[in-house]
Amino acid sequence: MREPSGRQQRADSDRGSRGSLVRRVRLFLRARGDEPAKRRIAPAVFEQLLQDIHYGLRMLATNLGFTAVTLLTLALCIGANTAVFSLVNSVLLRPLPYTDSDKLIMVWRQAFGEKFHLGATLDDFLVWQKLNRVFDGMAAFTPATLNLTGLGEPERLQASF
Repeated sequence: MREPSGRQQRADSDRGSRGSLVRRVRLFLRARGDEPAKRRIAPAVFEQLLQDIHYGLRMLATNLGFTAVTLLTLALCIGANTAVFSLVNSVLLRPLPYTDSDKLIMVWRQAFGEKFHLGATLDDFLVWQKLNRVFDGMAAFTPATLNLTGLGEPERLQASF
């Protein structure tokens, strides 16, 4: 049986109990020689993992206030993450519900020398539609602010039509 050198023993003691346990198990398995060490290390590592999980559960059971706050925080964070991903997925990641949505473009007019876009008038759009020889079809929209009224308080909405 090959003993670890003094340098290996110092490294094991510096690394802590978990690193030294794994190293000791590997050395033990290599020394036995009846089965490759890789096949026999897994049960020891899983046994240590189960012991760690059991210890963690015992600690959570002793500090119920900390456990409750931790679980509530995790639940809120997972819920917020799910909500944000659902929004990003529906708005940014999923393609638009049109055929060939990657070929949709937006056309606007721009004054010479200006850096901002100007909205097109209805007359501009009708002329562009009449002279169109490039696009399969054209549509126009305009943003608007509308008031929604009913039984409760009126509500201001942003819309396009």
